[in-house]
Amino acid sequence: RNDGEISPDRRAKILEEVGDVLWCITRIVIEFDASLADVAQANIENWKSVGGRTLSSTND
Repeated sequence: RNDGEISPDRRAKILEEVGDVLWCITRIVIEFDASLADVAQANIENWKSVGGRTLSSTND
């Protein structure tokens, strides 16, 4: 338990994992001959279509 605090080491490890995920997502997007900007724009449009609700485990 960390009481909402993240150590610098833990933060670095999380960001490293995020980088790995981003690399994988980028490879998938390239395979579909698209860009991350295309994906982001589609996500924004989807977000607008549902009224801009926030993410939570109860409604997503």
